[in-house]
Amino acid sequence: MALYPEYQQVQAFVDHTKDLFTTNMTIQDIFEMSFKTNDYKTVFIYLNNKKRVERLSYADARSKIYNIASKLHKFLYAIPKGKIVGLKLRTSPLWILFYYAILMCGYKPLLLDPKHDVNQTIKIIKKADAVALISNDNFNYQFLNMNVEEILDQRSDYSFMESWENEIIFTTSGTTGEPKLVVFDGNALCHQINAALILPERSKDIIYPPTMGELKVLCMLPFYHIFGFMANFLWYTFFNKTLVFPYSLAPNDIYSIAQRQKVTHIYSVPLFWDNIARAAYRSSALEGPNHLDTLNKLVLYNTGRISKADAGNAAYRFTLTNLQNKILGTSIRFAITGGSFIYQKTLHMINGLNYPLHNGYGMTEIGVTSVETSDDVFKRLKGSIGKPLYGVEYKILPINIEGAKKKDDNVGELLVRSPFLHVKTIEDGKEIPAILDEEGYYHTGDLAKIDKTGRYYIKGRVKELIISPSGENIYPEEIEEKFHDIENIANLCVVGVKKSSSDVEDVALVIEVNANIDDALFSKVKKDILERNRSIGLKYRVNKIFVYRDKLPISSNRKVKRYEIKNLLENKDRRFVNINRDEEPLNYEGYDENKVKQVLIKMRQIFSKVLLLPVYKLSDDGHWIDDFGGDSMSYIALVHEIEDNFHIEFEDENYGKFTCIRDFTLYLLKKNKF
Repeated sequence: MALYPEYQQVQAFVDHTKDLFTTNMTIQDIFEMSFKTNDYKTVFIYLNNKKRVERLSYADARSKIYNIASKLHKFLYAIPKGKIVGLKLRTSPLWILFYYAILMCGYKPLLLDPKHDVNQTIKIIKKADAVALISNDNFNYQFLNMNVEEILDQRSDYSFMESWENEIIFTTSGTTGEPKLVVFDGNALCHQINAALILPERSKDIIYPPTMGELKVLCMLPFYHIFGFMANFLWYTFFNKTLVFPYSLAPNDIYSIAQRQKVTHIYSVPLFWDNIARAAYRSSALEGPNHLDTLNKLVLYNTGRISKADAGNAAYRFTLTNLQNKILGTSIRFAITGGSFIYQKTLHMINGLNYPLHNGYGMTEIGVTSVETSDDVFKRLKGSIGKPLYGVEYKILPINIEGAKKKDDNVGELLVRSPFLHVKTIEDGKEIPAILDEEGYYHTGDLAKIDKTGRYYIKGRVKELIISPSGENIYPEEIEEKFHDIENIANLCVVGVKKSSSDVEDVALVIEVNANIDDALFSKVKKDILERNRSIGLKYRVNKIFVYRDKLPISSNRKVKRYEIKNLLENKDRRFVNINRDEEPLNYEGYDENKVKQVLIKMRQIFSKVLLLPVYKLSDDGHWIDDFGGDSMSYIALVHEIEDNFHIEFEDENYGKFTCIRDFTLYLLKKNKF
């Protein structure tokens, strides 16, 4: 195969990972090769509390890790080596320092989400049988909770002797919502680093020597998550690159540090890239139709769909530079999206802004196993996760699903075999070996497809595949893509909901709308959804549309928990409001439909007025107290409003008898008052 001119330089640089094979392949070996005592290259760029830029070298970071470990040892000296210590901090240089300090003291770090509340934290600590926690939590736990500042305030103990542990533990909610504890050892982490050996053959931009330019990776992803840990932290510290940390995850803080520090690499989840695409679109739209037209032409030109002549001014470098300077700057050489499905529209917009966005794949149990590395924009836009990395083997296991028309040997469950799979899980303090099949493959539960070039595509989860009444496979992500760009939808998901006493599933769209939306805007959202649903192909249409009154439940990697929404829907949770209810037959037998609609509309308006809730958050059978938060005093106000609007007088015996819009509507219909 023809390779780029600098290939030999990049390959020689990446071959440095082979040195790991000459060691014991432990976490200590990774540390020793990453943080050398005489390496004064910058490892961290971050902002202090006064938002001033600070830098730390690899050598200084190594010294700080030793000092923190000597201080931490004073708290843990009575605890036997090999025990588990929780690490619950946000992504920052401090996270890395404490991660290695825990290991240097001889304990296994349990990587926790800092957003977990007290109950979630206690549950995971108990499940892991952990003995201590490092956090900034202001709570009196029943186990040793060490505050970061409390540790740092201790005096260093220079007689401290290192005693390295060789295992780390990730937490994941999996597909059930229950925390799962996944263990990796030093051998697996060394092989994950060595997975980079094949990258020089595929790209000159994902990793390269200093002679080919600076490499600065923006660290937004949480390090407690496998994507951030492996792709941001582990790989790039091993190759002695610079990690750049934003002051916060606010868009302006991210844009500012990316531009000022000339960040070259950004890896994040699809939600981040969706927001970047929206920001570029809205910025141009606010400047007027001409600017929006220029943006659209620029995207088309940079994705190879129109010629330079057709693009006009949009093809000029200064046009691109002006747009990039409003978001992530002009230095981005390589970007990756991973963790969940990314919309085609987002892929086109980001690549059209000349930020080369590639799709990657991994999961907590298997690490990072592939990424599309092509510099060919057409291949990137297909959404492929590329080919397996060094040492990784993929296999497609065709699946037979009841009701499906046929079996496709190119589509099925993705199986993964590699030397860096997790080694075990922990259940209630007990260690359970990794569950692999007889050939050593891990069954991911993800639906995948392979094309003629050997590239893989993730289609969704096996458990989330919906089979239509005609036997067609329906992938929720493909339907979600049809609706996600509707204005004022904050989040959404598509699930299959079983009909009563039937295996056939309705395709349900569940949306969460922006918090500040009013009834007029919501009416437009509803109209846009219904129109979009009618305009798309039959395969992608939904037959149930609900608004969820709360925020949709989100996993740690920013995906909506479909299994939870599906269960809530099938159990008829009252937080769902059916927004295409007006198109469905009304269950008011014996009454004129037009009169029923008149009363319902008026009753919804009255409930909305008294409860100070928008109409779209009201379901016709929602309970005044249990679902809407009303009370006895507001109930009296409700009755007075109904009396005034319908010119009736409520009988004393009916007070408190009616608790929902449907009850009052039937009462009024029976009295023939409307």
